[in-house]
Amino acid sequence: MDLKTLHCELEALHAQGDSTGILKSVEQHISDLQPLARSPWIGSIYRYAMLACYRQQEYQEGDVWWDRAMEQFASTGYLKGVAYMLVTPTFRSLDLIPAHTAMQSVALMVIRCVEAIAEATAGLSQDNGEDEVIADSVLLRVASEKHAYCLSRLGRWPEALAAYGRALNHVSTGDPKQTQSQLREELKVRGGAALARYFVGEPGDRAAAIHALTQIEQRSRLIPQVKEVHDITVENLRLFRQTPDIDFNGLHHYDIR
Repeated sequence: MDLKTLHCELEALHAQGDSTGILKSVEQHISDLQPLARSPWIGSIYRYAMLACYRQQEYQEGDVWWDRAMEQFASTGYLKGVAYMLVTPTFRSLDLIPAHTAMQSVALMVIRCVEAIAEATAGLSQDNGEDEVIADSVLLRVASEKHAYCLSRLGRWPEALAAYGRALNHVSTGDPKQTQSQLREELKVRGGAALARYFVGEPGDRAAAIHALTQIEQRSRLIPQVKEVHDITVENLRLFRQTPDIDFNGLHHYDIR
């Protein structure tokens, strides 16, 4: 079995929001995957199954896939994968206790640890000669983007904006060879940054945020892999125009998992 081909297929389905397609594909291949030697590639494949379950609110089944993915990463010593898996329980706890300030502070500390691991492991390659499952830029982007989102939930807008700026340094921008998945990553970060910008409170920030969202809406039209980002942006623009003084919790967030 070509694990990389299956991984690319799942990555595309995830970007399209096709959770049913992901689970169908993984189930079709699970009997072939189970006898194989443990691998970060299998860990990442299981992670996509986990995310698909969570999107369908099948939390117990998602937790099973989380455990399977973590076992693959941990048993192969793939620290980037282990760090990646820390994001999920952190954000699940926020989903379960959305208004608990102390829990949000704990989540922020965990995500900061993930960001530190991403920074510490950048440039370190795998010892087994395989291609990287999780590129340095991907883990650094995810860590900074999640850090920014946690800061946004706490209303620490300038810090959130700075963290989104760090995340933007790790996405593909202005590259004619940019894939649709890379475009999705870029627009998610820009969308989160626009929301933070809206609440900073300096003169011109709200206008700048609306302009940024308008650009995201235009760039995301008619592209299947960024439809979810487009729909979120359309709704946020409507809400800002309808209720300029809306608070952050009343918006649609770009923390798409």
